Amino acid sequence: METLIRFDHVARAFGATEVLRDLDFRVEPGEVFALLGRNGSGKTTAVRLALGQLVPDAGACRVLGHEARALPDALWDGLGWVPDRPGFPARWRAWELLDFEAATRGSFDLDFARRALRELDLPAERRVGELSRGQLAQLGLVVAVAQRPRLLILDEPTLGLDAVVRRQFLQALIELVGDQGAGVLLATHLLGDVERVADRVGVLHEGRLVLDARLEDLRGRAQRRRVRLRSRAGLPRLSGLLASREADGGMELTFSSLDGAEERLLDEAAEALGEPEPLALEELFVALASARGAAFPSLVEHGASA
Repeated sequence: METLIRFDHVARAFGATEVLRDLDFRVEPGEVFALLGRNGSGKTTAVRLALGQLVPDAGACRVLGHEARALPDALWDGLGWVPDRPGFPARWRAWELLDFEAATRGSFDLDFARRALRELDLPAERRVGELSRGQLAQLGLVVAVAQRPRLLILDEPTLGLDAVVRRQFLQALIELVGDQGAGVLLATHLLGDVERVADRVGVLHEGRLVLDARLEDLRGRAQRRRVRLRSRAGLPRLSGLLASREADGGMELTFSSLDGAEERLLDEAAEALGEPEPLALEELFVALASARGAAFPSLVEHGASA
């Protein structure tokens, strides 16, 4: 099956400010790829490149098998987009918006959209400008998914929603997209959203992709270890080490992964070595986002997504 989004060593700057550096990732059919990063990390720039709104300074960005900036008109119905604030006409009622979309998009499934409004308890008679922030986000999702897209791109879709409405939105995303086998690119900084819906996670830090791995693999490998070294300078070089700090007369080490060979090196350097402690995605993200200037080649697993 054809890769839906393909970033090949993409760079993008605005004036003298380099926003993306050597960005390289894929989104495959049927998977939810969460592009995670702090505000200003380059997420929205990556989304705008995928939508053809920006052009790379270097590298290539392909969507649905074509350069994103030159996506044929016939393929646009295969791409759904949910921005952080959908720009629907405020005076239209929800049902009028659905009728308009059905009249202007050949692939729009009006019956599906009407049924989705009922299932989500969205008031069809309410004017768009009268909807709550959460209702507007859900309406945007319904409109995008009713196109029956092969690819769905979401840019901070739950920004500003409270915890209950965010959960409702994400559940709707799972249910609406799950039956279609669509690929999803979800750009967000909200880790709770990622853990609920993502198959794969990419972490952007200062414009670089410092992690690209399946979420289930991260859960199984990311760990914290407490160690008391034989000498202060005795910590060996370990490729998956993200952070270290002094703790309880020794050190607390945070790892994205620790294979058998590297664990033996650590054990040889240690006077005492504690058992692995599972690491939550939030803790892993904080460690990655705090490790300024570091390189993480072992964390980017393009082979798993190619």
